[in-house]
Amino acid sequence: MKTMTAAPTLLTIDQFRDRYADEDGYEYWFGEAIRKPMPTWLHCILQAQLAELLYRLGYFAGSELSLRIDPHWEPRPDVVGALEMEEPYPTKPVEIAIEILS
Repeated sequence: MKTMTAAPTLLTIDQFRDRYADEDGYEYWFGEAIRKPMPTWLHCILQAQLAELLYRLGYFAGSELSLRIDPHWEPRPDVVGALEMEEPYPTKPVEIAIEILS
């Protein structure tokens, strides 16, 4: 006898923001809250060095910033660089988004 698995309940972007507003490490991808892996020490050092390099090159640079560019996904790249930074979150494409795989 086969068992059936229920399809995951998809979240709207507003539901995601309400549920995960105080949680670090989650991204929104097409209705799902995706947990980012915990960074290693080397990952953190590289993240800081990349942000500093971008800053020295004239970019506004930051880490773990939510990109609210599209209603279907809201990634939080490890490092973001932009020549002009919107506040509180970018809603237009930024020049540089870096995801460190560790």
